[in-house]
Amino acid sequence: MAIDDPVNSPKHYTQGNMEVITAIEGLALDYHQGNVLKYVSRYRYKNGIEDLRKAKWYIDRLIYIEEQRVIQNQRSMV
Repeated sequence: MAIDDPVNSPKHYTQGNMEVITAIEGLALDYHQGNVLKYVSRYRYKNGIEDLRKAKWYIDRLIYIEEQRVIQNQRSMV
């Protein structure tokens, strides 16, 4: 039986075939996107609904950032 290593390979990030950090880096996700993936992938193994709320917070933040980017682009076209 493997011993849980909370620093190098925590169990809540190592479910499935790869660690979450490997997926985040492989997909070249930014900070907000990476946190969405992190919280969604671990919610069943760590903090439950709290982690889903955190993922939602980062999604809402991404939406806000993208909306601001669209507004800036529209202003620069005028």
